[in-house]
Amino acid sequence: KILIGCLRDGKHIKVCVYDTGPGISEVHQQRIFEDFYRITGNVDGAGLGLGIALRFSHLLGHKIHVESNDGKGSLFSLYLPLREKQTTEKSKQKTTDITSGLENLNIFYVDDEENNIDALGALIDSWGCVLASATDAESAIRYASDNKAPDVLLMDYQLDNEIDGLQLADTLRETWKEVPVCIVSAAAEEDLSKRANEQGFDFLRKPVKPGKLRALLERYLQR
Repeated sequence: KILIGCLRDGKHIKVCVYDTGPGISEVHQQRIFEDFYRITGNVDGAGLGLGIALRFSHLLGHKIHVESNDGKGSLFSLYLPLREKQTTEKSKQKTTDITSGLENLNIFYVDDEENNIDALGALIDSWGCVLASATDAESAIRYASDNKAPDVLLMDYQLDNEIDGLQLADTLRETWKEVPVCIVSAAAEEDLSKRANEQGFDFLRKPVKPGKLRALLERYLQR
């Protein structure tokens, strides 16, 4: 059960969201705003909602508070400043465009797990990037033949028994030429990063850390 309410103190509106769920321990409260962090794996979602909410609250200059105890539900609250009512003359409203610096960056991501694509898609969508994807080599090659090169190619390493990400990236670059490539993988092969670098590719280990991915995308933009 979830309840949403508002409180006024004359200067602020406090927007509160209550739930009657299992609660969040103090240990987990320190990490719940991290991207991809989930308290348990037995829930739907990618673990990005609170991380995105926190980034927007920072951009808008508001602070999110959380109060919770195990077994007693949780309370998330946000303080919003009240503005004085204009009675005589309408003031000109100033609007500030909030940008990430990565708007409209075109990314093509190949991964045989739809959940991985959905999770990454939610993250880069919050940055304003444009994502196209494929879950197998055949679809990726067909997409490359029908579309212009993206700004970035993100490639999972473990695809199927016939081809791996390094091989598929090379195949796609025959069509897309010098598109920047980053291999993303949780494979245990110790030399995978070195092999990727030898082919001129970057490498990020799964689960991909948003800060590292963003830094990589910003570097590609500067090329």
